Amino acid sequence: MAEKHIRQTNGAFTVHYPCGKLTLCLETFFPVTQKKARQLFRLMKENSEETEVQELLVYLHGRAERLPPESARTAERCRKNAALLSKITGVSMKDGDAFGLSLGN
Repeated sequence: MAEKHIRQTNGAFTVHYPCGKLTLCLETFFPVTQKKARQLFRLMKENSEETEVQELLVYLHGRAERLPPESARTAERCRKNAALLSKITGVSMKDGDAFGLSLGN
C-alpha cells in the first residue's frame, strides 16, 4: 500500500510497491505527459488506496485552478492527468474533496 504521501512540508508523493518505492515531488512532476502519467497511474492502481488516489485527484484539480490565466495549457494538462487517473484507477473525486483536503498547496 502507498504510505500517507502528501506532506505539507515538501509536497512529496510516495507509492510503495512490492519491489521498491517511488517518490515524486508533485510541483515538479505534474503536469506530465499522458504516457508518463499512464505508467504512474497503473502503478498506483495496484498499490494505492482509493483515498490516496482521491487526494491526488484533488491536488491535480486544485493545481489547475491555481494556475494563472496565461498558463491555460498547463492547467489543461493537469485536468487531462486527473481524467486519466480516474479512468485508469476507477476512482473519482468525491463532491466535498475539492475543499476538504489539505495537500500542501
